[in-house]
Amino acid sequence: MHSTLSRRSLVTALTAAPFLSRLPRAHGAADFDPDFGSATDAARAIRTGVISSRELTAHVFERIRKYNGRINAFVTLVEDQAAGRARAADEAWRKASRGDGCTAFPF
Repeated sequence: MHSTLSRRSLVTALTAAPFLSRLPRAHGAADFDPDFGSATDAARAIRTGVISSRELTAHVFERIRKYNGRINAFVTLVEDQAAGRARAADEAWRKASRGDGCTAFPF
């Protein structure tokens, strides 16, 4: 079946195009920023496979080491315990057929 595009529908589409490109886009996991994303964003990114719990935990501790000398926000770090919990969360996530995003988010 051959479909033809009328001149009217082409002109209508072309005049609407600039406005469509200015519509706000949905915030998805693919554009997750581990530096500034919320816990909800992190859970979505973990759930969709953009980042693992281990990767996110390692990233967070890297940022803590980088900036804590200046801001002194953390007194005690339990990096080994957090890494273990992230590893367990990733394993549980892989084994589960389905789960909520917070299952793999190391709290």
